[in-house]
Parts: sequence; structure tokens; C-alpha cells
Amino acid sequence: MTKEQLRKLTKKLSSGMDISQEEADSVFIYLISKKRNINFITSWFNEVYKAMTSGMEGNYISTVPLFSLDCEIEPLEGCVRKLKHDDKLSLIKASKKFLPDKLFRIPGVHVKKNDKNYKYIEIKRAGIAKRLTPDLSFCYLPSMSKYALKYLNYFLYPDRKIFFSPEEKIKGYVMAEICIRKKIDIFCASFDPWSSGFLSVDAYVKTEDYEELKFYEGVSEEDVLSFVDKKTAKSVKNGIVDRSVILTCAEAMEKLAQMKKDLATLPLECPELLEEK
Repeated sequence: MTKEQLRKLTKKLSSGMDISQEEADSVFIYLISKKRNINFITSWFNEVYKAMTSGMEGNYISTVPLFSLDCEIEPLEGCVRKLKHDDKLSLIKASKKFLPDKLFRIPGVHVKKNDKNYKYIEIKRAGIAKRLTPDLSFCYLPSMSKYALKYLNYFLYPDRKIFFSPEEKIKGYVMAEICIRKKIDIFCASFDPWSSGFLSVDAYVKTEDYEELKFYEGVSEEDVLSFVDKKTAKSVKNGIVDRSVILTCAEAMEKLAQMKKDLATLPLECPELLEEK
């Protein structure tokens, strides 16, 4: 990317036209290169800000960095504030089958860990979620969030030793076990690129899979623990948790979720019967 090429793309965006994914990649590479020209970059992000303010969607958004640059570009802060939630995807940990290999050839996407079961990647630019899963929609899984990375580790390696802390919820591990049984894939993601804490990472599943899980989400941890034997409930309370405890709790959750499902599908009383009463 040269200054002249960036100037032409700036003019193109100012006329209301989007740029291609390849052009967005080139702009991002130029942004982090030593040969960058701050004035030309500032002009580019002035137009990006105007386009975002107008509500225009497009590839141009993926030129916005999700990290602090070593130089000041005045309009960039405004661009960052206007990013939508999905555009701020900055970290994702998921099974290999869930993440396409082509993702790792995108500038600004870095593989932090490549295990035999999963990939753990960092994303340094906005708008990559659309390129990752353009045809899929996802649902937030409240019961497996906050300590999502620990619950995902159980999902990937259920036979490993569990280090259970008082702040965690047994329900997160039980939901991971339910997902194992139902062959539902979970992924963890953070949409808070400026937070370094693992508590900003949440758990997600595909929308169609959430339909299968919604009755389980409706079962509280207290209900599960009141449904299991006293020994299991005491183990959880004392933080002595291994897979046998989780399996026992999962059996209880299966029954409670089925009860909720049965209640939800009960037919309403016939009008005739109501009239007779």
C-alpha cells in the first residue's frame, strides 16, 4: 500500500462506496507499518468516522484497530466508540472444526495456541466476526460465562483434574457436560479488547443449539443441588468437585429440564371443560 493508493481509497469511501476485504487488509497493514504517513491515515479515519456516523456498513470498518497505536490519530477514538458489539470481537477460543483455517491468513489475526482439540486466537482489528461466521448466528450462554474459559477447558478435556474455586458455579461445568452429551459445540469469546481479565470472556453456542439448551438454562443451581444426594451437594459446597460430582448433577439437571419442557408443552384446558366447571 502506497500513500497514493490510500488517498484513492479515502476518496472512494468519501463518495459513499465501500472497499473490498483485500483493500481493507492492505489499509490495516499500512496502518501498522513503519512507512505509514500519519496525515494520510488521519484523512482515512476521518472518512471512516463519517461513514460510521451515517450508518454505512462495510469492509472499511475492519481497518479500525482494536489496540492502542504508538501515535495519536485524532478521529480514531471516535471510530472505536462507534463500533458495534460484534465488531469488537477480540479473542476466541473454540474447537478446530469451528474455526476455518482461512481465518488465520487474515492480517491482524494471531494464533495464541494451537492445540490438537482447539484454537485460541487474538484479533487485533474490528469487524472480523463477519468474516469468521458470515452465515451463522450465536446465542450468549449465561450459565457458562464469567468463568467461561475454565468451563470450556472441562468441555474439551472432561477427564482432567478440576480446580474448583468458591466463586465458580457448578452449573457452568454441568452445562458443559450437557453440551458434551448433546454434541453441542461451545466457543468462548471476548468483545472487550481493552480488558485483560479472563472475566470479560463469555460463552456462546449456535442459535439452533440454544433452542436445545434453553430449558437447561432455566434450571437454577439451587434446584440442581436440592435434587441430588446430600453427599454430592456437600462436595459442591466444600469445593470438592471431580467429574463424578458433575455427572451426578448433570443427571439431576436432565430430569429437571425435562420437567420444565413437559410443563411448557402441556395443552391448555379445553374451552368446553372450562364451561362445564
